[in-house]
Amino acid sequence: MRISPVQSVNIEALDGLIAGGGDITAEFYGDDLLPDLVPDVRTDPDRDRLETIIVPQAIERGLPVLGICRGSQIINIVLCGTLHQDIYEVYAEAPRLKTVLPRKIVTVHFGTRLSRILDCETCRVNALHHQSVDRFGTGLRVAAEDGHGMIQATEATDGTDLIGVQWHPELMPFRRGQMNLFRWIVTTAAQKRAERNGA
Repeated sequence: MRISPVQSVNIEALDGLIAGGGDITAEFYGDDLLPDLVPDVRTDPDRDRLETIIVPQAIERGLPVLGICRGSQIINIVLCGTLHQDIYEVYAEAPRLKTVLPRKIVTVHFGTRLSRILDCETCRVNALHHQSVDRFGTGLRVAAEDGHGMIQATEATDGTDLIGVQWHPELMPFRRGQMNLFRWIVTTAAQKRAERNGA
């Protein structure tokens, strides 16, 4: 089911949630828009409002949630975290990669749920974003980062089914580890549905 601001959403009809998309309006994490970003920023305040309501509802209901790029950032915001509006202002030494090709190397932290899903210590991912996690949301930890210390993935510290990645796994369909993220959310959603139905 695709969810949009023009459709009413019954959270009880969902078994899981995948969130993604473009940039988040700065006001939603208590910041002012950097003027130099205006020509490059695509925002959708209606979508921001929708996701800052539905993502917390999904978390509260215990649904598995996978955040992809913007979705990862939304997870951080709804858990009271903040973002870097422009990663290159903070990570000046980082190469300015913007590509759908897996050219960025990230280190996945040992012992994280993400490491078990991706089954790798380092992996190559794509890079299309210019926002990233600044201050962590409550109950989140780093699951992956790049060589410049930029946070590339987060997950819940308490084992909640909540993962956010800065890259776009859907654009790497031939990489089994990346497809495992979708296998994870589908399998987890099915298991939780069965538990709710008493199966």
